[in-house]
Amino acid sequence: RPRRAAAWFGLLALLALALLASGAARWALASFGDFTASSADVRVELLDAGLRVLAEHPWRGIGIQRFEALSPTLERYPVHNASLQLAVEMGLPALAVYAAFVLRPLLGAVPAIVPARYAAAEQAAARQRLLALALAQGAMLVAIQGDPMAYSEFVLFVTALLEAARRAWQASRTEAAHGA
Repeated sequence: RPRRAAAWFGLLALLALALLASGAARWALASFGDFTASSADVRVELLDAGLRVLAEHPWRGIGIQRFEALSPTLERYPVHNASLQLAVEMGLPALAVYAAFVLRPLLGAVPAIVPARYAAAEQAAARQRLLALALAQGAMLVAIQGDPMAYSEFVLFVTALLEAARRAWQASRTEAAHGA
């Protein structure tokens, strides 16, 4: 609700000041101390190894969860990029299918971004749910680019929910068009 935005921003500013004054903000920032330059170096090393393996096996990959044996790190980490992980383990054709699977609902939600001028309340509610899930899907797709989450059920859950919301929004548009 835009008319309440100023009140919410004021409340957030007061909360931020309270966190800074109490020392809770400093504690929270200190708890993220494990994100170091060496962690970034390990991720770059894993990405480099993943790209080299992909160049050797672009069509069929090397098999699910088989990269750990080729991992250059002592801990035998998987590739810390979901797209590269999937391509390395299952090949570029599998990556294309996966990308189509997770991007189709997101691209199908694009028409809902521009609201209809005279939308019914049910259609507006369906549109709001669709937009919320589209943002969740977009955030998930960005987040998995730094983690080995190619096979994560969370990605599949958000994708399925977004597709269901997209279909509900499309149905509400069809009903509105036939009812008018």
